[in-house]
Amino acid sequence: MDNDTSLTITLDTDGVSAQFDIKDRLSAAEVDVLIRDLVGMRVEMQPAISNGPPSNDAGNIFSEQDDPHLDLKKLPGGRVRLKLFTPGLGWTLLDLSAESTATLRDYLTLVFPAEEGGRSLQLTFSTGNTNKSH
Repeated sequence: MDNDTSLTITLDTDGVSAQFDIKDRLSAAEVDVLIRDLVGMRVEMQPAISNGPPSNDAGNIFSEQDDPHLDLKKLPGGRVRLKLFTPGLGWTLLDLSAESTATLRDYLTLVFPAEEGGRSLQLTFSTGNTNKSH
């Protein structure tokens, strides 16, 4: 975080822990910066977060967000930019590989077949500066 804020975070050289120095209350904007900085710092910490699917063990910590807003944009090479919005975390941007995009497409096609009672999945797609629903 910037030196002029009321919060200083220092990652220990061992990468195992971080030290916080909070001088005042934090505004909503400062909490947003704190969350962003903590996510960036966590990437450098040990032990690393497993990239395998999480289990339902009591020791796991999840950030469960109900009904996030979605925005999708097709990228070159079969990739997709997925933006997720939740009131607590704001926007998270994920650039999915062509393989992950195909896996997601196949899963959604299996779970929501077109002939299943007319049920359809509504998503917002971004192309340039316009939004279209499909």
